Order: sequence, then structure tokens, then C-alpha cells
Amino acid sequence: GATVQLTVRDPGPGSGLAALGGPASGTVGLWRFDEGSGRPMDGGGNGNHGVLACQGGSCALPTYGPGRSGGYGLSFAGSQAVLISSAQLNFPTNGSFTVEAWIKPTAVAQGAIAGLGSSTQGANYLFKLNSSGLALTNDSGQGYLGPPGAVAADVWQHVAAVVQGSTISFYVNGTLFSRGVSAV
Repeated sequence: GATVQLTVRDPGPGSGLAALGGPASGTVGLWRFDEGSGRPMDGGGNGNHGVLACQGGSCALPTYGPGRSGGYGLSFAGSQAVLISSAQLNFPTNGSFTVEAWIKPTAVAQGAIAGLGSSTQGANYLFKLNSSGLALTNDSGQGYLGPPGAVAADVWQHVAAVVQGSTISFYVNGTLFSRGVSAV
């Protein structure tokens, strides 16, 4: 499980990592998951509201619990998800975008942080944790796996994947952790 705040940005060329807070220029979606109950609302001003879901099988919906700053956050386990249907989340191959989140994983193991886009559009990206680090892949399996040691269990940390063309950079707590080139 993890409690999360998620932001997706579609920056202009040459944009770097923006500080999390209010919606910055180019914000496609900002989900704080601080509602405490009901539907997750988009604080980015684009109306990309979410729906709590359980994908594949019989599991409970994600639950609201303690958040990073004393408010609420969403806790996920297994196949739980927030689904957001929006064409704004379909980023082209070799485009530029940033996905950032505050996470507190109970273990550093395989698990999605954010999935973006539609696989039918050929631009389905998955920003995820695995036992060795942060990774970003697309629906064709291409991507970049960062080195081990990026994320710790049971600690709040800010993680970001910044895609600029074929270069993917991973940040942890505002510090560049790794950068690589991929065919994503």
C-alpha cells in the first residue's frame, strides 16, 4: 500500500522539474486525494476527476487515510486504482511531460505509481517502483530503469519522472537520482 498525491504536467520545451504546490503552467492534472471520501477531484483546473476502482478481481476500493501533511491521502494495495479518463493524458512518443507524486510505500516492491494514457493510442506510460528502483515504460515495453536505492519503505518521499524526448530523469526529494536515454 501507499498514500499518494499525484501531479501530471505537460511542459513547454526546455522546462525542468517544477515545485509541487498549486497548479503550475502546463498542469494537466493535480490530484491531492485530500477529499476524505468520494471521488478524487482534479485541482489542476482541467476537470480530470477520478473514479476509485478495483481492477481485475475482487478487491476493495482504495481508502482514504492519513496524508503527508496531516490531511487525507489515498491508500492503495494490489489492484486498486484511481481511473481518470482524459485524452489530455495521452502523451506522444518522444514528447515531453513530468509525472510527480508524494508516496509512502509499505515496501519497495513492484507497484505502479501512475499510469498515463491509453494503450490504444500507442502512448501508455507507466511510472512505477520495482525492487531495484524507479522505472518508466510505455506499452511497447521500452523505457528506462533507474539504479537501485532510489526509494525507501515507510517514509514519505517526492518522486518524479521527467521525460524530454528520449531522455528520462528520475528525481527523489527534488534531487536528480538518475538520467538515461530510452526509446520511450
